[in-house]
Amino acid sequence: MSTTTQLTSVSTTRRVRRAGAWCLGGGLLGIAGVIVTLAWPHQVTDEWFRYPFDVFWFVIAELSYAVQHALLVASGVALLWLPTVRASRVARIAALVAVAGLVLLVVTELSALSLYDQAMDSSLTTVITSLFTLPTLLIGVGFTVAGVALIRQRGADWAGAPWLPAAVLAPGVYTFVVFIPAINGPDFVGRVGIGGWMLLFAVLGYGLTRLESRDGIQP
Repeated sequence: MSTTTQLTSVSTTRRVRRAGAWCLGGGLLGIAGVIVTLAWPHQVTDEWFRYPFDVFWFVIAELSYAVQHALLVASGVALLWLPTVRASRVARIAALVAVAGLVLLVVTELSALSLYDQAMDSSLTTVITSLFTLPTLLIGVGFTVAGVALIRQRGADWAGAPWLPAAVLAPGVYTFVVFIPAINGPDFVGRVGIGGWMLLFAVLGYGLTRLESRDGIQP
């Protein structure tokens, strides 16, 4: 029997689809956050890290960012439940790397709460913002390698979402080609870059919700 990503049981299908729904929700919440931030009236100048928010709304925004990223962790967990990922050492390790990166991103986002009263050029801001580098790289490498490994799986049957391997690869490649350059540019460009990243995670989450069980039973 050829290697298949169709799930071995209805219970596993339900778990993967549920995790996909969480990921989809996180991606959509991230897109909404970008739109709100871009439309928000400037309560401080861009010399402050909390721009464009005052202290109260900055804390709310940062907590929402942490929630968004926490929901995205479900994408990597769902991948680890897939038989094809478990059968491939490379894909399995890559998915674990992606999960580690997403978890670290949540922690780093929470640490950014300490910058509510810091200028962009303060030493604390420099330290905290530099901490985002590692989780970003882990996410990029994890999803890129996992996506390539899954695309190269011969005989894999992605019932319900034949494009899912590409959806796994997309946020990884985007991290290096668009996301990193964007966040190092003007604020508007960075926000749009984040929005595109969140959109790709939403697509990945949707793909996970479409997978079917091996016996064709719908959960």
